[in-house]
Amino acid sequence: MQLDTYGQQTQVLSQSANRVLRNTYMLLALTMVPTVAGALLGVQMQFSFMAGSPFIAFALFLGISFAFFYGIEKNKNNGLGVALLLGFTFFMGLMLSRILQAALGFSNGGSMIALAAGGTGAIFATMAGIASVSKRDFTNMGKFLTVGLVVVLLAVVANIFLQMPVLHLVISAAVVLLFSGTSSTTSATSCVAAKPTT
Repeated sequence: MQLDTYGQQTQVLSQSANRVLRNTYMLLALTMVPTVAGALLGVQMQFSFMAGSPFIAFALFLGISFAFFYGIEKNKNNGLGVALLLGFTFFMGLMLSRILQAALGFSNGGSMIALAAGGTGAIFATMAGIASVSKRDFTNMGKFLTVGLVVVLLAVVANIFLQMPVLHLVISAAVVLLFSGTSSTTSATSCVAAKPTT
């Protein structure tokens, strides 16, 4: 009888994990809509967030971002939190529009943006699939990824002074690997609470 109870408990926990993962991915997909809308609006309007004063623009950007973070955290269990999250992703899309304007200035700008978006989606889908299907717990990779991120940030600062194209390429590859690992760790963390303990 105890075995049946455990089997039923495992099935309920597995369904719960699948529901949490499905809801997480649905919310992620939903947040892409205001991000794209913000980026499109910013590109169409030639949006430039206080370009004449970059320090004030950066401080204002951080202030607005942390205000969104605070509001989302305080309202994470109700509908206002979702609305604030969608507002935050719209704001981030608007901030992204400046770099998109620069990329669209190149002759192959549109294809570069499409390639970056498609590659990001493919990597995320692949890593999330691996984390969802695999029986391995990826949450222990957090320390490794954090140390890797610190090393990459130090390399970025060093390359500001060194100006080495090869180091730039290595940094770019390391960032792709680090954030690919982050997507699998995030996917694994989404359903860790729902896994049965033995």
